[in-house]
Amino acid sequence: MAYHYYPAGAVLHKELLVQGIPVVSSSGPDENGKFSATYAPDATPEEIAKGDDICATWPNTDYEARPLWDIKTQLQQLPYDQLQSIFDDLWQGQPPKLLQAESIHMPGMFALYCVWQFTNTGAVDADSARIYGTAMYAQDNPIYLINPAFNPIIDVPGWQPITDPAKMMGPVMMRPPGMMAPPTLPPPPL
Repeated sequence: MAYHYYPAGAVLHKELLVQGIPVVSSSGPDENGKFSATYAPDATPEEIAKGDDICATWPNTDYEARPLWDIKTQLQQLPYDQLQSIFDDLWQGQPPKLLQAESIHMPGMFALYCVWQFTNTGAVDADSARIYGTAMYAQDNPIYLINPAFNPIIDVPGWQPITDPAKMMGPVMMRPPGMMAPPTLPPPPL
């Protein structure tokens, strides 16, 4: 089983980017449990102050991927106009954003895109295919549906705080490209 693990510092980095702060890197927690960030040379004093405020209160919480079923269920509960705005962003274009992803779920997303695009399914089945494919994309890109620019009211995270730390001891830990490496963990007790 593939397991997406996001250390607290990587989550902070993504949050700073979502907030529009030009950050180059983030680190932490240090020996005092604090986080810090390195900003791009063109960051304004206001952006740096905002980033420093976020770092100062950042919780030392590691995250894991949310189960696909939970993401799918939350997508199904969205009002149709919100769901349609996601579909417009993710499923339109040549190639659509959905198919530009290089991720663990790409084969499944590609198959669901083909079902939606090239078969004569009814509208409900077509939307179901898009919901399942969107859930896969959100799990691989966990901040994609957290207040996205195309519809900031949407809040469907692809991650959650770690629910079972024992999972981190497993033989497989996967991270999307660009994510920080997981910390070195002690071997499990015998």
